[in-house]
Amino acid sequence: MSYKVNLKNEFNEEGLSKEKIKKLREFEDIVAINSMKFDWDKNIAIMNNYFNLGGLGFDSVVYINESDQYMKLSFLGKYIDMETEESDEQVNPITNGTINKITEKWYEILSEKDVVSGEKIVLSTEDGEVKARKYIIRVNNEQLRSFLNYVLETIERDNNFMNYIESIYQYDGMGQITGKNLAKSIRKAVNEASDMNFTYESYIDMDGYIVEENIGISFNLDLAESGSLKRQEIQIETKKWNIE
Repeated sequence: MSYKVNLKNEFNEEGLSKEKIKKLREFEDIVAINSMKFDWDKNIAIMNNYFNLGGLGFDSVVYINESDQYMKLSFLGKYIDMETEESDEQVNPITNGTINKITEKWYEILSEKDVVSGEKIVLSTEDGEVKARKYIIRVNNEQLRSFLNYVLETIERDNNFMNYIESIYQYDGMGQITGKNLAKSIRKAVNEASDMNFTYESYIDMDGYIVEENIGISFNLDLAESGSLKRQEIQIETKKWNIE
């Protein structure tokens, strides 16, 4: 399987020096690509990774063989042992109640008129052409704004998650940031954003397996201050095929 993430940013350059504009433009196009071959029955995998920021690319390869994990960094010409201690206790920062409420709200949106559509197609894959069904989800500006505000309101009432967020910032030496303040900042950006769009496409073969998924997200921040983000577009492509 493989995935590609393409992030396009546009910044408010008004009043900035040429040096600052040049620095900002390094973050205009960000690309991350990953392809993976695996056999989970044997716990073996090879992951090829590529990351490009401002025209500067970085390659790495991750090798997994049961408990052994190594990363090859091309620009360093060396291997790094990725073995880490496993914790017996895994904590989910979001409670099941919060997840269920958010999921129910998302299903409400999906049930609205003209949000979900589908059609039968023939899809070209690395294994050849396959009959499939294409499903499309399109969420408009107001639907997306309403959903995101609901998500924020729901997680704000989840003390477990809010405490988890605050513990992360304290760990990073940024303890002055609280979960409430972070949610307030995100809500401000959501409510000031315009032209918000969310599109999801999935291609499902006749056996019920998803062979390809595409996600598109875009929004404008019309009140962005100088040097701040004023538009962002995110494209995520995922392709799956049989791995030998």
